[in-house]
Order: sequence, then structure tokens, then C-alpha cells
Amino acid sequence: GFLLGLGLAGFSLDAEETGAPATQLEEIVSDFSEISRAAVDADEFDSEDEADFALAELIEYVRVSVQIVFEELEPKRAAGPGATTIH
Repeated sequence: GFLLGLGLAGFSLDAEETGAPATQLEEIVSDFSEISRAAVDADEFDSEDEADFALAELIEYVRVSVQIVFEELEPKRAAGPGATTIH
């Protein structure tokens, strides 16, 4: 869903458009793409605690990465249509 939202919003990895280092954003988008295709077998972890720890690490990585994308794309959001809201 996150990747779809970026695509529908016209997300570009062009550093001139985003004003952000494209390599960091490229890495995050690539990682999210890999995560979306990931599969885990029941035999992959030795214990339930190990699996819980791996899941917690993954959740934290995604949380922080989404914050980075949000902050790096702020100039594009501010310049986009509907940037000025009158209440």
C-alpha cells in the first residue's frame, strides 16, 4: 500500500525533483519492495523469541524509514497542488 501510494502521488527518485539524496530514498523503496515479497517458513527460526525479535526489528526499520521518506519529500509536498489550504 505504501509503495502504491508513492506511485500514485507521482513519486520520483530524481534528486533534482525531491531535493533529497536519491540513494537513500532508492534504498528505502527497494527495501520496501523486497519486504513486500518476503516469505518466512515456520522452520526458519530456532525459537519463537528469535522470530519475535526479528519481527520487532523489521517493524522498527519500516517505521523509521517511513519517517525519513516523509521528511525528505516535504519540499515536494509543500510545492505540490493543494499546498495552500484556506480554512
